[in-house]
Amino acid sequence: MKRPSFQFYPADWRGTRWVRFDLSSDALPRKPACYVIYLNSKLSYVGQASDLASRISAHGIRQGYSNSIYTKWGEFKSVVVKARFGDRLGDWAMREIRLIDRLQPRMNCVGAAKRRSCG
Repeated sequence: MKRPSFQFYPADWRGTRWVRFDLSSDALPRKPACYVIYLNSKLSYVGQASDLASRISAHGIRQGYSNSIYTKWGEFKSVVVKARFGDRLGDWAMREIRLIDRLQPRMNCVGAAKRRSCG
């Protein structure tokens, strides 16, 4: 089992701060969280999951043969995930709804109230 290259503090698990994960070296925890994905250092997607590790793997993010990282959204040089864990049931889901409404990430298009480009 791969050990994470970071140290969690009690505040991280209580959902009071965002924790950054580098997908090339960090193992993601199997905890409920709201997460954001940065593609080439730009906020691109906001999501929530009851199991962060399985949800990120479902996105199909994988390392390419060169420096590229392949995702379902295309090929990028860097992919970073930041997660904020929830301590109460559904806390992470409400955080996701509020962030999508406020930030309108370009990859969160389905069901968007305002039209924006998806791609």
